[in-house]
Amino acid sequence: MKLSQNWSKLLLVSVVLAVLVCTEARKRGANKSVCKYNKKGKEAECDTTTNTKAITFTLKKGDANTCAPTMVKQKPCNGTKKSKGNKDCKYDKQNASWSECDEATGKKKKTMPLKEGSSADCEPTQTKMKNCDKNKKMKPKKGN
Repeated sequence: MKLSQNWSKLLLVSVVLAVLVCTEARKRGANKSVCKYNKKGKEAECDTTTNTKAITFTLKKGDANTCAPTMVKQKPCNGTKKSKGNKDCKYDKQNASWSECDEATGKKKKTMPLKEGSSADCEPTQTKMKNCDKNKKMKPKKGN
């Protein structure tokens, strides 16, 4: 009887100790430095060579020892968003094939040449990258 009471007390002490350790670990995790910057930044003049302007944001919240006092981001001038691609540029996707998987990066690429009749401002080739399908099994060809 006395032995089971000792085990009960030992179990209770273990549970309390585990709760204290978990609480302390959460407190330490919550103290990790988070850098937050003001939403409004100071805009510089437009750089006509890159058609971008620099916006400087100042530190609003965070540890000055681990956070940079300012953060600079680039933005297109005139408030326009960068387009995802030139509509006048057409690339030959049909005659381009995917490379073998690069084991170092886990990616394969496809380089497509510019189609005739596209704008002279276009890049001569366009390269696309995608992850390798490591689990994809080769399907047996029909008729063999």
